[in-house]
Amino acid sequence: IELTLFYWKSSKYRKMYFPTLHDNVIGSDRFMVRYAGGIPLPENFSAMKKFNEALDEVVAKGKWLHVFPESCRWDYYQPIRPFKKGAFTFALKYDRPVIPMAYSYREPKGLEKIFTGGKPCFTLNVGTPIFLFISLSKKECINKLRTDCHKAMVELAGIKQNCWAPEGD
Repeated sequence: IELTLFYWKSSKYRKMYFPTLHDNVIGSDRFMVRYAGGIPLPENFSAMKKFNEALDEVVAKGKWLHVFPESCRWDYYQPIRPFKKGAFTFALKYDRPVIPMAYSYREPKGLEKIFTGGKPCFTLNVGTPIFLFISLSKKECINKLRTDCHKAMVELAGIKQNCWAPEGD
């Protein structure tokens, strides 16, 4: 699982919000997804306005916005896949830095084997914020953010040679 966070204002308690597929908020886990902060991605163009209003409200309240830049997760898949530009477009739109985060995996030992059922354990590695490049055009800034974040996450995950390029769209 790879993560990117945008940091807003500091506060004692931060509720996290994240864009999620519409099916996740109407399925059997809908209450958990909504409680965790899921904001459904619009299924059609006419719903895009409400989605943008919801994101604007999250940012205005100083909350965390969490985005998977590769758009989905593959359990226990170590290489960092290509990133969609949407996460970095949000950073530019809201004038916020990107905080790269990546999991690294390890074999469970001792009691960990019992609690994890033998599945790998993980460590969440948090990188330093990547700030916007205001001297660049919008398109160049988004591409540079994406490339720099991808590189940082490969390093955070401890991957020596990644098989995926940063661009995914």
